[in-house]
Amino acid sequence: MLAAALYICPAAMACSSIIISGKYTASGRPVMLKTRDQGGDSFNTNIKYFTGGKYDYISMGPTPWKTADKIRSTGGGMNSAGLCMAGLTSHSFPDDTLKIQGRGSAFLERYALANLSSIEEFDEYLASLPHPLAMRFNLGVIDAHGGAAYYEFGNDKWVKYDVNDPEVAPDGYRCCTNFSFSGDRPDLKGHDRYDDCVAIMEGLKKNADGKYVVEPDYLIDMFGRSFTNVNNPQMKPDKNGMVSDLGLISHRNTSNIIVFEGVPEGTDPKYCIMWTALGHPKCSPAIPLMASHGNTIPEYIDCPPAKFAPIFEDVMTISDNFLYTQKATKGRERYFDKEMAVELRAVALKAEKKINNLFLPLYRKWESGAITDDQFKSEYIKQLNEYYTIFKKTFRPYLY
Repeated sequence: MLAAALYICPAAMACSSIIISGKYTASGRPVMLKTRDQGGDSFNTNIKYFTGGKYDYISMGPTPWKTADKIRSTGGGMNSAGLCMAGLTSHSFPDDTLKIQGRGSAFLERYALANLSSIEEFDEYLASLPHPLAMRFNLGVIDAHGGAAYYEFGNDKWVKYDVNDPEVAPDGYRCCTNFSFSGDRPDLKGHDRYDDCVAIMEGLKKNADGKYVVEPDYLIDMFGRSFTNVNNPQMKPDKNGMVSDLGLISHRNTSNIIVFEGVPEGTDPKYCIMWTALGHPKCSPAIPLMASHGNTIPEYIDCPPAKFAPIFEDVMTISDNFLYTQKATKGRERYFDKEMAVELRAVALKAEKKINNLFLPLYRKWESGAITDDQFKSEYIKQLNEYYTIFKKTFRPYLY
């Protein structure tokens, strides 16, 4: 069952990410997107709520879920102070990364989400770390104070790229995949997806003031479901009508996509949202999750101690039966049914619209002060269960 989840390929951990500064968005909110691409046992994904630090946080990771100290990477998470993080493996540093007890990318992400509230605090923490760092990865971070940056970590250094700096991000955004500009081998891994991210950003909607109009569902669709492929724009089908997903941002090993939607600078961080589509995004609508109301993660997304979160299992069943129907090849290329992908994309958008029609009016009432925190939380918890019902009803023809 779930052949995609059991398929191991060299493209594992081929993640993609973008950050758009809140100074360049129409809403004034910084946003960060990440597709999580994995292979083998790590492919199975759910979201869990963590406590025990200064701040509670939610993050994605593998199932069956491991305790926080055993997780190799959060994969992406948001805490109740509005600090959001998304890590990506980098192949631009030497392969002999040191292993030091209590160190590494997983420790760094877990500590930051549990104890820090801003990029400023994160920079202070990084400055206190002894060397060597025993890390080799890229990390995207946004906070509730207008902060937005990517970090590149090697054994002996870390480099920060401030997305609010016009010299670093002249168009107000920065893309990131699995190479590091500051690494020893910046020509390795992920340049095709990086080119796709830049091409999508160049075509992104702007308002009359030249600021990006970046609703999370729009970003998830453009990056997670589009067919932008700079290095293979034709994407011609083979004799069986199947198309290679090589070079696409979202491919067979994409296990989920998230968009962290921050708040305008000076706004209460309780309004931050982590929009999450588990499983292949062409078969999955984004669901709004929050870290500021206690553990509200529904069982169909968290679901311990089951092996698969129910919605993840549903989505990957659809992907296996209708999208990736051919047996996986031994190389990097995986083939999918493009006509079916277009059809499933439309269904995912339909489900997403129904979810947004419930959530957004409630959220705006709460944000405007028309309802209290408790009133919002009570109605939001009811809605969370309805979101799964919407998914199952909308995708019914593909599930039964």
